[in-house]
Amino acid sequence: MKKILLTFFSAFLCLGLIQAQDVTLSGAGGLIPATGTSGSTDYGDVVFDGSTFACPDGTLYCDLGADLTIDPASVTVTLANVQHTFASDLEITLTINGVALDLSSDNGSFDGLDTAADLVFMDGGAAATSWTGGTPPNPIEPEGGTFASFADFSSVDYCAGGPLTVNLTINDDAGGDSGSFGTWTVAFSFAAPLPACPVVAPPTETCAINCPADQTIELEPGECAEVVFFEPTLNDLCGTLETTTIFGGMFTTAGAPADATDNGTDVSAQTDNGSTADYSWTVPACASGNLAVSFDWTYDNDESPFWDPFTLSGPNGVIASFTGFTGVTSESGSVCESAAPGSVYTAALTSRDGVGDGGMYTLSNYSAVCASAATVWTLEQTSGIMSGTYNPAGEYCMVYTAEEFMLDAANCALASTGETMECEFCITINDYTGPVTSVLACNDHVNISLDENCQALITPDMVLEGGPYGCYEDYTITT
Repeated sequence: MKKILLTFFSAFLCLGLIQAQDVTLSGAGGLIPATGTSGSTDYGDVVFDGSTFACPDGTLYCDLGADLTIDPASVTVTLANVQHTFASDLEITLTINGVALDLSSDNGSFDGLDTAADLVFMDGGAAATSWTGGTPPNPIEPEGGTFASFADFSSVDYCAGGPLTVNLTINDDAGGDSGSFGTWTVAFSFAAPLPACPVVAPPTETCAINCPADQTIELEPGECAEVVFFEPTLNDLCGTLETTTIFGGMFTTAGAPADATDNGTDVSAQTDNGSTADYSWTVPACASGNLAVSFDWTYDNDESPFWDPFTLSGPNGVIASFTGFTGVTSESGSVCESAAPGSVYTAALTSRDGVGDGGMYTLSNYSAVCASAATVWTLEQTSGIMSGTYNPAGEYCMVYTAEEFMLDAANCALASTGETMECEFCITINDYTGPVTSVLACNDHVNISLDENCQALITPDMVLEGGPYGCYEDYTITT
């Protein structure tokens, strides 16, 4: 029982010494020594400047009234992944604002770092001289004194003083062996808790126009105009309208003749002599809910609907039904209504006799519009030149306007919410300003093809050669 208690206490002590730190300064490691198998190597400085120590949002801790005095019990110096073929050759020295502190000198015997291990130094750790080989007894107290004995680690408020500069050197005092380590760090916490940083709300992501930046175009020698291209777009948070125009249904027929045709966008069927031609289709999926469904239909009968009854129905009930003794019938209509994804529409036509041409129906102009979100935005150009056009020197400013809509599925329409936003950008085209030759050089022979009217336009760029020239339109051809 006693042995169990001692083991638990040792684990508690280790956890109490090594804790989360407010600051970690990191330097690069390297070979031990840097060259050869003996000599001292300087691994550079790490620096803490309290005047620049800041919250994630950039607010300086000193401006918040922080006391940046280091808690010496928290100071932890770590050399990571140290390996050396003769550990007791090494003299490890930390220099704190110009004053040296011996961390460990000639400890670890010959095998202490044969297997790579971390070296961790803290006040209150194991004595450095107790490391006589094998795995380092981390944490280790600095051999030359404590971190607490240094004012820089115990009594300097770095909001008023500083900075803190720490240097690491390792001296291999005997030849014939070598090694390396990964990084070295100096970590510490402050004696007083840091003040709370300002709470910064994350930016709210909203619909926005991806607006092109202003640009300037310089004309080349001889050029009089330049073609410009631009394409503002809406970001992914603006929603989209997805429209399905293919019925995508299926016929169920019986008897003959039953003439049924479906080319995707137009559906038609004709029955006679006891045949049947029913057509059903399903409203497509839509993540935001109901769709605006619209289509046109016709029904024709050369006798009376009783002999060729027709019924058109959907998720909201019967749309049209003709079954009575009403004589020759020719009907048509348009459907516009809200329908849930997965809803089914059916057109049913049956013939009861073989007289005349029977009955016939058509379905066309199908549209199922789904809004990807509760509101969607549209974007259109409201002023300025068009993309892809040639334009002479000058400044051209374009305006695109985005407008927010709600899908009024029941009326198959977009209802504006009144919210708009604009994107404005300008393109400046500058005349060619480089040197222009004052001596014209012309081609002696120019081959020109005449058009169907036996005419051809001769332009300066066809005649002039050499250069550089200004805008070709500034030159006149005379014959």
